[in-house]
Amino acid sequence: MTDKVKEMSFLDHLEVLRWHLIRSSLVIFICSFFTFINREFIFDFILLAPKSQHFVTYELFCKLSHLLNMGDLLCIGNHNWQLNNFSMAGQFSAHIIISLISGICISFPYVFWEFWSFIKPALKKTEKKLTNGVIFFTSILFSMGILFGYFLVAPLSINFLYTYELSSQVTNTIGLSSYVSIISTICLANGILFELPILVYFLTRIGLVTPSFMKKYRRHAMVVTLILAALITPPDVISQVLVAIPIIFLYEVSIFVSKKVIEGANIMRSFINIFLSIFFSIIVIFLLYWIVFVLFSYIQYLIDPLYQYRYYFVEIIESIDLNDKFEYARQFAILVIVYFLYKKVIGFLR
Repeated sequence: MTDKVKEMSFLDHLEVLRWHLIRSSLVIFICSFFTFINREFIFDFILLAPKSQHFVTYELFCKLSHLLNMGDLLCIGNHNWQLNNFSMAGQFSAHIIISLISGICISFPYVFWEFWSFIKPALKKTEKKLTNGVIFFTSILFSMGILFGYFLVAPLSINFLYTYELSSQVTNTIGLSSYVSIISTICLANGILFELPILVYFLTRIGLVTPSFMKKYRRHAMVVTLILAALITPPDVISQVLVAIPIIFLYEVSIFVSKKVIEGANIMRSFINIFLSIFFSIIVIFLLYWIVFVLFSYIQYLIDPLYQYRYYFVEIIESIDLNDKFEYARQFAILVIVYFLYKKVIGFLR
């Protein structure tokens, strides 16, 4: 801590904070104004996109369903329903609210930089060194949370809430303010949720959280996550797992962060190692998937000439559909590979 910081009075600190808040507010206003004047793009191509059945998430789920030989199980139905405005100023209010929220999301890295610039002078030299890169990782995690909420949680939540039915005598009439509230709340909540590793880092630094405490309640966290995922997703395991895995992974990363803080390691360097491990793990998953796919396809190619003679075998063999059996075997092999890879990554984090 420098002499200049030591000599600053309480009012001096308030003055410095005031200018940080002024600059942050100015940047938020500029970003909000930018989104305000781009009304058609923000609403037609971003905010209202999840209500269309052609939204990218719905199409990917449908393709995944066909790829896994599940028919149309994961395909989302027609969402081309009409939004209704129930107040005179409803559309203008929604425009203002979405512009402000969009401005906050866009300017988040700068706003956090201003906040950190106010906090950083009070840190010791070793603490500053250990927190190098905190602005970058905080911004990345917040952006990932927003995207996760927008592309996965929000569409599945809309599908669940719109199709939920108490009685056939009740008809849904969706209001604009309700729709805007659902989308914005989900995206912001996920953006904040993805800051869990950063929050755990600081809570561990001040002694409120320990790795043993988080490991003790790991199963409870997984159960709660799976229950929440089951509530907002269609009634199938695939979509529930797609929502739950990133949140569970964040919890595991938070345990790793807490452990490294206790050990006194350079947490930002450890974060880089984690991201590299995830990147290479994804590459390995795709490589193994195609290796297994080619292997089973080749085996099927070798056996296909014998398929025409299946009627000469016993009845139990005759009833077997080889194509289905190989498809099931391929899916099972992929699940086994992903499971062991997940265990390896979790073992590394622990």
